[in-house]
Amino acid sequence: MAKPFIAILAIAAGLAGLAIGMAASSERHLTPRAPVSHEREAEKSSNVKPVSDSQVQPDMTALLDDDSDWVIRFASNPQPVPPFLVQDLDGNVVSTAQWQGKVVILNFWATWCGPCREMEPHFEKVAAHFAGQKDIVFLGLNCDDDETLVGPYLEEEKPKTGVLFADGLEQLLAVHSFPTTLILDRTGAIAFRTDGFDPETVDKTLVEAVERVAHPAGVTPAAAAARP
Repeated sequence: MAKPFIAILAIAAGLAGLAIGMAASSERHLTPRAPVSHEREAEKSSNVKPVSDSQVQPDMTALLDDDSDWVIRFASNPQPVPPFLVQDLDGNVVSTAQWQGKVVILNFWATWCGPCREMEPHFEKVAAHFAGQKDIVFLGLNCDDDETLVGPYLEEEKPKTGVLFADGLEQLLAVHSFPTTLILDRTGAIAFRTDGFDPETVDKTLVEAVERVAHPAGVTPAAAAARP
């Protein structure tokens, strides 16, 4: 009787652990990245490739512990992102090199991600705050394995920010959960990163982060805007 009883306890413990993990992920407004088929990744890599296959992982200073509801990090040593080719919704190729000289805010999302749907209004609100500043760009990067799902989703949601297909950029930038928001500085380096979000504070936090990256200490807004 001992062995069956121990087995039952082990199964119960495993199910409890799974339930706790799912609850924690939901509480943090964070969804783990879904597995992607090798076939789909091979198709993507045949069309668009980074200059380097290594992940870009600059030293990031966490403002909150990893156990907190929302992890916010500023880069202590920003590393430029290698030039990368992605595609827009019409299939046109876009090079990340075009972002040089601009502050670019990237929101990585997927159609199946509930927290991503919740994040979108916040992302749009922050983008509206900086409307008219042509050197600050907000883009959504879709990470769906099946890109045929994206069109109907956008027809329903009608996002107000630009959308591109990530085409593997999420792997280069070590995005392992959704939504993840990155801010690239004017040199193309990752200056700020969030994994998940807090709906009560995300608007204020992102506005302050964009301001900090766009206008570093000692650099006036006019001088920053004048940079190539």
